[in-house]
Amino acid sequence: MTITPKQIEDTFIKMNSMKDIIRKLKEQGVFDQQLSMPCLQVIADNFGLVNHEDRVLIWQAMGSGEEAHHNVTKFWFLQSNNSVRDMMVHTFSCLDRTTLETQ
Repeated sequence: MTITPKQIEDTFIKMNSMKDIIRKLKEQGVFDQQLSMPCLQVIADNFGLVNHEDRVLIWQAMGSGEEAHHNVTKFWFLQSNNSVRDMMVHTFSCLDRTTLETQ
């Protein structure tokens, strides 16, 4: 089943925690398919709204699916309020090693 941008957006709206969002998206097989640019853009738009730890959770989930290379590569170059690349560089510079190892 091909996921739509609306389905991804609804998941971000309906779920309370990032762990719940990631779990739901994984259950739907979102990260196991090549996501369209509109789907990736929905994730990028929400990416800028969450804290550093939640960005790491999203990044790890995207990198764990069958289509990880495609999705992460396309996602890296997207823009929201800031570029995903810049947000990830900032996130990794703000998190200490212990935080990253426990994710």
